[in-house]
Amino acid sequence: MVNRDDILMKNKSNEKVVRVAGQIDGNASAIMKADKCEFLICDYISQITVDKVTDSSLFIGPVEGSIFLRNLENCTVTCACGQLRTRDCKNVTIHLYVKTDPIIEASTNMTFRPFNGYYKGIEEHAKKAGLFGNPNVYSKLYDFTPTDEVHFSVEEKAKNIWSGDGTAEADSEWPFGHPEVEEGGGVVGVGGEQDGGEASAEREETEVEGKQAEKEGEKQEKPQEEKEETKGEEKEEKKEEKKEEEAEEKEETKGEREEKEEKQEEKQEDKKEEEKQEEVEEKEEAKGEASEATVNVDDIEVKTAAEVPSSEGEKPTVVVTGATGKLGVEIVRQLAMEGYKVRALCRSADKAARVFPSSHRHFKKVEVAVGELSNYSEESGVIESGVREAFAGCKYAVFCHGATSTFGKGSPYNVEVVGTKHVMAAAKEAGIEHIVYVTAVGVMRPFFFITILLNLMRWKIMTHKRTAEKIVMSSGIPCTVVRPTGLTNKGAVSNVRISQGDRVSGGSIPRASVAQVCATAFAQEAKGKTFEITATDKEGDGFVFDPLNRSQLLQHYSEMKTNEELALY
Repeated sequence: MVNRDDILMKNKSNEKVVRVAGQIDGNASAIMKADKCEFLICDYISQITVDKVTDSSLFIGPVEGSIFLRNLENCTVTCACGQLRTRDCKNVTIHLYVKTDPIIEASTNMTFRPFNGYYKGIEEHAKKAGLFGNPNVYSKLYDFTPTDEVHFSVEEKAKNIWSGDGTAEADSEWPFGHPEVEEGGGVVGVGGEQDGGEASAEREETEVEGKQAEKEGEKQEKPQEEKEETKGEEKEEKKEEKKEEEAEEKEETKGEREEKEEKQEEKQEDKKEEEKQEEVEEKEEAKGEASEATVNVDDIEVKTAAEVPSSEGEKPTVVVTGATGKLGVEIVRQLAMEGYKVRALCRSADKAARVFPSSHRHFKKVEVAVGELSNYSEESGVIESGVREAFAGCKYAVFCHGATSTFGKGSPYNVEVVGTKHVMAAAKEAGIEHIVYVTAVGVMRPFFFITILLNLMRWKIMTHKRTAEKIVMSSGIPCTVVRPTGLTNKGAVSNVRISQGDRVSGGSIPRASVAQVCATAFAQEAKGKTFEITATDKEGDGFVFDPLNRSQLLQHYSEMKTNEELALY
């Protein structure tokens, strides 16, 4: 049985903390409030949050879901995971293997290098985490910090030794040196071993002493004659070099110098072009490797929190309504990041061009369809051509359209009620198989003070959202209804509470976290379910989860009550 103290490591100072196989054993874990510590986590983990850690080194074994680094300063982290997120971090170097694009927010002076760690048994743990057979995308960072300042750098200093044969390059950089491991463990490091008992401890001591002796020997390899060079000889050499440099400078004419400068500029330009070409080739090669690799589909799903791919191995096309709104943009980005083909339905092509720039790698393949949701009459049943085109050929749909004004086409009634009837007609015609509909908490509580306030301020918007929910749920198309609390523009969080029954009072949640949940909601386990979500660091009703930990979330989806069991409408 797993010990709670092994999973939750907090309030540490000047300590060496070691966890070996079986101590965490696939559970969620956390490291919180640590200073000047060394963490060696040599076990398989489902997800981990690292918060408020300073001046420390961390080695984190294969993580199935996400690693969330928050409030780290002056730290070195070596880790392998499905997804990495950082927030409010400063002066952190990360040796990383990651399967999906890493995300940083409000973080400065971050350095990313390829993963370079190894311990005996890491291969088995990596397979459990679904990390084998995928290219390492540690350098494909997405910076959510809203400034033009560059907050991170990418280096290739450490050779990427993450491989399926369990080998490690002996000359690769190891940020921890060669740490000893407490009883039951082994040496963790490049080419290290992990054995139990006294024999392991003896081997570790011998290995450490041997490596220290090798280092001392290397220092003494220089001939004794070189060490005994006099200061006078060194000065003479420097003087000669200086004289030669001065003579060369005098011999160069002004024209020669200009010619030399031009050549240097040409070389720099050529070098830049070569680097660009190499970058393009690397991307193409990575794409080829990803398409040729034989990877277990279920393992990929666990890491990306995405839906089951189609039989052809490609994810289907998803149409997103309200795509250019703040929430819509986050949903489009998240779906595109996870490999879905996305068709964005919006009212303005110009706005779509601004919020989905083709230069952005996640928006390159986003298709834009222009249509007006309020242009619909239930009596005629005529679907606008732009709306029809948006749904044609799509398998799934995400509805996140919302009122943009008090009166006119963007009013609550025209968008929530008329617009929902319009897109439902298009969905039925196109044969949409699953709809994820984003509404709001409080729709089932007409006398809840927030519901009353919103209805008064925005012309019965909550009443109209409730009507729209009924339209979607009674359509006959499988649906999942997601009801978030107040939406914010903060970065995604790792603690989201999910509950049913519309009992949530207040609270908020980042739009990015709502998008992550929506990306999981196409799963079979989520069909016919309705639930509320909010960000939280407190105890309360419901289940707290990380949206990127797919296996954990799918298990909870399967345990939820259906709409029929809840008797919603």
